Amino acid sequence: MGKGKGDTSQSLIGRVLLGILGLWIVWFFGFRGKTGTPEVAQRDLELAKEAAGVGAFCGVGMGDDELVNSLNAFGASVFDAMIASNSKENVLFSPISIAAAMSMVRLGTTPGSPGERELDKFLPCAGNVMEKLRGELQMETEAVQTKFVNSLWMSQSLNPAYKWQMDKLSVHTAALPTTPDPINQWVEAQTRGLIKNVLARLDKDTIAILVNVVYFKGQWSSQFSKTATVDGLFTHADGSTETCKMMMKTAQTNFRYRKLPSGTASVQLPYGKSGDFYAIVTLPSAGSVPNPHEATLSGPWEIKKVKVQMPRFKAEFGASVKDILRSMGIESIFSELGMLKGICTRDDAIIGDVAHKAVVEVDEYGTEAAAATTVTMMRMSLDTRPSIEFLVDRPFLFTIQHRSGMVLFSGVINKPNFF
Repeated sequence: MGKGKGDTSQSLIGRVLLGILGLWIVWFFGFRGKTGTPEVAQRDLELAKEAAGVGAFCGVGMGDDELVNSLNAFGASVFDAMIASNSKENVLFSPISIAAAMSMVRLGTTPGSPGERELDKFLPCAGNVMEKLRGELQMETEAVQTKFVNSLWMSQSLNPAYKWQMDKLSVHTAALPTTPDPINQWVEAQTRGLIKNVLARLDKDTIAILVNVVYFKGQWSSQFSKTATVDGLFTHADGSTETCKMMMKTAQTNFRYRKLPSGTASVQLPYGKSGDFYAIVTLPSAGSVPNPHEATLSGPWEIKKVKVQMPRFKAEFGASVKDILRSMGIESIFSELGMLKGICTRDDAIIGDVAHKAVVEVDEYGTEAAAATTVTMMRMSLDTRPSIEFLVDRPFLFTIQHRSGMVLFSGVINKPNFF
């Protein structure tokens, strides 16, 4: 994604990057790069459709607006749930990393299954989406470097068609190790040491680990002067204050700026010469809490002279997003058998967990950030089957019955006598 792409490409990039410090690196899908006859290309496409399910591919494809809206809606749903369960802690994530990892799962769901339909609600035409964005959100210049990689660590029960798909996608594939060390070392290397020990353990029921990693390093287009950094005060959500190193622009600089009727103000801080990647810093009015939706609201941006002051900071966040995805309606792959036959030849495979970790460091020179999403596929044992909660704490029916079906006693217990 270099110069000369035009306004349409830059507009697409701008909308996808909103609010996450430029950490929107997209997992790609495609079959470009292989030469051959049209017959070979058509055969490859049909094999891919058979392996992934035709719903992963759309004949017409999606327009830029549909694509951005789909990805942003998925990310917003995850973001809302993360904030709801971590209202007073830092929340940092890469929605594209989670979407990429779940797209890898989607490409291996059983065609026509509930698991396929549930994922298609959030990642429609996953194959086309990833193919369309392939290469558009990757850059390698002196000022901006991004990395977007995927890996599959699989046992002997891997479906050959799925392995073929992953090879087409340049996904790193390897045998499932007996300890998490090789996977952790791979993630650490891809993130240049920012993310360590992404997996705590591998248990005996693990069948496969799917991993997506995004990495971003960008220099500010207009850097802060380190000599201008001074001690400042940062006020936490609880009203307490803490001394920080406050970076300052000693002279007013032209930036894209927006102020909403609520008083929330935002400024865009571009990276590199092209400005294809940029951070958006959104500051709520005094006494208000940050509202993540205000970072992505559409509205006019104006070129203003802005004197920016912001702290030098680091932040990290890690959590399982399994329950979040289930609350969104993506449930079958976590609990029902037969949902993942495109990935695994076993009939008892489920997704055991989806974990995410993200790190960001911001200083006078720019930003370095990384995220990793791991999907653990496992054999459903008795221990992993979800238990059913049956709490008798209100009026109930009570029956004593013979195996023949003959009822001996039957009653409604509204006010039991406890002893």
